[in-house]
Amino acid sequence: MRVVIYARISEDHERAESVPTQIANGTRHAERMGWEVARVFKDEGRSGFTGEFRPGFEDMLNYLGHGQADVLIARHHDRLTRNPEDFARLMQVCGKSKIKISLYTGGELDLSTASGGFYGFMETGRSWYESAMRSQRVKDAVERNARAGKRSGGGSRPFGYKIIRHDLGEGGKRRYRIIGEEIEPAEAEAIKEAAIRVLRGESIRSIAFNFNDRGIKPVAGGRWAGSTLRRMLVSPRIAGLREHNGEVVGDAAWPAIIDRATHDRLVGLLDDPSRRRENFGRPRRHPLVGLVYCGSCGGKMTTAIAPRQGRGYVCRKDENPVCPARVRIVAEPLEAYVEGYVIDQWRNPEAIKIAQSDDDRMARIREITDEMRHLQEQKNEALRMKLRNQVDAKTFREVTAEIDAAHDQLAREHKRLASEAAMPELPDPSLAWEELSAEDRRALTEMLVDKIIVASHPHKIIDGKRHYTIRAIPYQDPQREAERLKAVHEARVKIVPRV
Repeated sequence: MRVVIYARISEDHERAESVPTQIANGTRHAERMGWEVARVFKDEGRSGFTGEFRPGFEDMLNYLGHGQADVLIARHHDRLTRNPEDFARLMQVCGKSKIKISLYTGGELDLSTASGGFYGFMETGRSWYESAMRSQRVKDAVERNARAGKRSGGGSRPFGYKIIRHDLGEGGKRRYRIIGEEIEPAEAEAIKEAAIRVLRGESIRSIAFNFNDRGIKPVAGGRWAGSTLRRMLVSPRIAGLREHNGEVVGDAAWPAIIDRATHDRLVGLLDDPSRRRENFGRPRRHPLVGLVYCGSCGGKMTTAIAPRQGRGYVCRKDENPVCPARVRIVAEPLEAYVEGYVIDQWRNPEAIKIAQSDDDRMARIREITDEMRHLQEQKNEALRMKLRNQVDAKTFREVTAEIDAAHDQLAREHKRLASEAAMPELPDPSLAWEELSAEDRRALTEMLVDKIIVASHPHKIIDGKRHYTIRAIPYQDPQREAERLKAVHEARVKIVPRV
C-alpha cells in the first residue's frame, strides 16, 4: 500500500500538534499497518477554513490525481480541510482514484462510497461551523474594543505614542500586558509641525526630506517617504479617534496629538482628488503656474521660454486652439507685480480675517460627524434586533438601506466641506517676505488669489496699423522702465481675489 501523509497547522491552533509531530505520528501509523510512505505534504501557518492557497494541499491533490497512492494519512479530518469547496475537490480526487483516508487518531473514510462522502461532508460542515463561530467571536471582540476606544492587539508602536506595559512577572506565558498609550513628546511635536506645514501649503515630500535630514525617523527606523508621512497625517489616531474597518467609530482611549478640526482640514486637503501631484520637494521654477489665465479665451496659460524674451506665460495653440490672440507676458515682471499685491493683502487685517473665517463650516462638519455616528448606532441596533428575531429580514433590509443612503449623503457633504475648510493657515504678517520659503509664498498666493487674468497688450489700429497705447519696448532708464511696467500690468493684468 502506497501512502502519503498530510500535516497542517494554522496560527490560530497553538495547542494542536505541530507539523513535525503530525508527520512522526503518521509515519508510525503507516509502520504499524505495514504501509510504505511515498510522499509527505505539509502546510505551516495555513488556514483550512478561509480558503487561502495552501501549496502543500495543492501539490497533494495533484499527486493523488495521478493515482500514485492508495492511502492518505492525516491526524484528523479537520487537518485536511475545514472548507466545503476544498473538501469537494478532495472527494473528487480520492473517489476517482479509490484512495482511502486513514486517521491515525482513529477511523477510516472511503470517499468513493455514498456513506463515506456523506460523513466527510458532515465532518467538514462541523469543522467549518466551529471555525466560523470562533472567527465571529474574535470579530465581535475586536469591534467591542474598537467602539470602546481601545487599541487593537499587537503591531508596532505608533509614531507619536509610547506603549504603557504592565509587567506580569516570571513564570507565565506572557511577560507583560499592554494597558494603554501616552504621548511621546518629541514625536508629537514633529506631527504637529508637519500638520502646520502641510496646511500652509508645503509638499508632503519636502517635509519628509526635511525630517530625514534632521534625523527624525519613523518607528521602524529608516527614512520617511511621502506616502508614509501622508498616511500618518490623515490617520484618525493622531486626533484621538478610534477607527475600525476604515470608519471612525468613536473617541479613542489614548490622548490626541492634534485637534479634530485640524484633522478634518488635513483629510480634506490631502484626500482632495483635484489636488495636484507632489512636486517631490523641488522648488517651483514658475511660482504662478496654474493661476494665470488668458484674457482672450479664458484658458489656462502655460510656461514657455523664448530666445529673446526669456521665460514667460503664454496661451499656447496646442492647449487652447480656439484662442484668437495668443496672449503672452514676460514672467519676472508679472510675478513681481502679483507679489506686491499678495504682500499688501497679507498685511491687510480685514483680508486675513475674511480668508480664515471658516467657523461655520467647521461647526457643520462637527454636526455631520455626530449625525453619522448616530446613524451608525441606529444600524447597529437594527442588527441586534434582527439577531434577536425582533424584526424580519425584509424590514431589516429596508431600514438599513435608508440608513446607508442617509449616511452616504452626509459623507459626501462632509468630504466637500472638509475639502473647502482645508485652506492654508497664513504665516505671521510680522515676518518679512524674504523669510518665507518658496512653498509658503506659493501657499499665501493661492490663499489670497483665485486667478490672474492677462489681456493682450493695449493697442489701437490707425490706418490699418497697430499702435501701442503703452510703450512695448523697454526703457534703458530703470526708473522709466519701472513706470512703464507698472502701467503695462495695470492695463493688462486683473487679479481676482479668492475672498
